[in-house]
Amino acid sequence: MTAPTSTTPDNTHPTQQETKRSLLALWGVLAVCAAPVIAAFVVYFFFKPEGGKTQNGELLPQIAAPQIGGQTLEGKPFEFKDLRGQWIILTVGPSACGEPCAKHLWEMRQIRTSLGKKRDKVDRVWLVTDNEPIDIPLLKQHENLIVVRTDPAKLQGWLGDPAGWDGRTWFIDWKGDLMMTYRPGQDPMEIRKDLGKLLHFNTAR
Repeated sequence: MTAPTSTTPDNTHPTQQETKRSLLALWGVLAVCAAPVIAAFVVYFFFKPEGGKTQNGELLPQIAAPQIGGQTLEGKPFEFKDLRGQWIILTVGPSACGEPCAKHLWEMRQIRTSLGKKRDKVDRVWLVTDNEPIDIPLLKQHENLIVVRTDPAKLQGWLGDPAGWDGRTWFIDWKGDLMMTYRPGQDPMEIRKDLGKLLHFNTAR
């Protein structure tokens, strides 16, 4: 005897709405997986280390900032990890800040100010390599400048030959890695353009 055929609707097949939701979820997963590739593509074409480069500074191997064991002028201990999440414009030199040094600090301030709303993502750090007095009127011109006294011997494996430190600018990224450097006397507008691009990419990540 043949069993009667069921008239109950077959609900095993997904509805059109369920299929749409599944596809959206799949595209979401693919977008997350593709994000690093897209980011690498953008960085490659905007920051080529060789030939046809569009950045104005020198790209460096990304080396984490060392434990320098420095102190601020207020006597508080300082480590770069304390600024994690911030981009850093860094300069290094002795406490005797003549005209070239004063101009460099002013340019660092102007670069940060020109970033507009994004300037809050950037800190300026001056690593002082001796224990001599610092010109107080000079410091009053640079509100929020982080001044740290540190042992220069702890910086050599990170920043290279100390003979090339004066007047040079470095970028440290939001993860705490050294990533770019600029020669003394480089046009601050060129430095600002690079930092603006980096902040743009960082905001979009």
